[in-house]
Amino acid sequence: LNPQWLQAHLLRARVMIEQGNADAALANIAALVAQQPDDQALRAGYARLLVSADRLADARREYQELVRRHPQDPEPLYALGLLAAEAKDYDQAVEHFMAVLKGNQRVLEVYFELGRVEEARGDYAKAREWYERVHAGDRYLDAQTRVGAMLARQGDLAGMAAHFDRLRQDNPDNAVILFLAQGNVLRQEKRYQEAFDLLTEALQQYPNDHELLYARALIAERVDRLDLLEQDLKFLIAADPDHGHALNALGYTLADRTDRYQEAYEYLQRAIVLLPEDAAVLDSMGWIYYRLGRHEQSLDYLRRAYEREPDAEIAAHLSEVLWVTGRRDEALAIWRRALEKDPDSEYLRRFKERFGL
Repeated sequence: LNPQWLQAHLLRARVMIEQGNADAALANIAALVAQQPDDQALRAGYARLLVSADRLADARREYQELVRRHPQDPEPLYALGLLAAEAKDYDQAVEHFMAVLKGNQRVLEVYFELGRVEEARGDYAKAREWYERVHAGDRYLDAQTRVGAMLARQGDLAGMAAHFDRLRQDNPDNAVILFLAQGNVLRQEKRYQEAFDLLTEALQQYPNDHELLYARALIAERVDRLDLLEQDLKFLIAADPDHGHALNALGYTLADRTDRYQEAYEYLQRAIVLLPEDAAVLDSMGWIYYRLGRHEQSLDYLRRAYEREPDAEIAAHLSEVLWVTGRRDEALAIWRRALEKDPDSEYLRRFKERFGL
């Protein structure tokens, strides 16, 4: 009805990218940009689509063209800063973010991003200075959480705990969010017992809070409290039978840590109906089929999970099933590729130990 309706072209392209047809989608929008090179909204939309399709170098070129054509607009500069930081081009990122600050735009967001840049460079003192400037807004708690994470990374767990205690006192309405954030910091530092104790303390203050229960259930597996994991997850499932993540966590743990395979399978069957494209659920389905000795079905699910999210745990599972089914060259190739990305992964180390590599 209206072939010039640019928002419809952009929306259709986004749908095509999500369907896995990125090349055709981007070619269509590139042709429109070539026809209307001065249309700022169109080029900006094209740049965002390139980011969503993980064509980051092409996206940077489009944002650079936007800066050239519209030097007073802070948005492409801000996007260039994000892309430069993603590419670990930190000096360039700082240059772009400082240019945005000169225009007094996105001030708190830029302070946060400058903090992330300095944190990535390992300059925690400078990072904290930027984070402390984020005194309000949507990024405030994120910035303060990252300050806590840096304290933990430097070995100052007491300082980290005091930091979160102060935040909860100053922000009582966000106490649960801050308990979850502190628990996540402890988990990242592999301080599993401390994380478990913290979340248990939080549940004494906020009994039956669903997010706290789910977080404690996940950490309970790390401290061999499978009884509490099962109790918490079953409580969540009883309250919400369509809680796909709780169903998945319970099913996977039963498959991985017990011999209650049929029970695990039933939970995972419910989870896969609710979350059919979720990589973690696909991985769990692959793992229960492996436990049941149904290797080809296991590989089907694990390959689909790995395509969506090639993280270390899924790679280790896929490598193991490939190895035991005689596809050892492929297993080693996937394992080595994952090891290059995540050399400290306990899942990849466990695969190595199990098969004597």
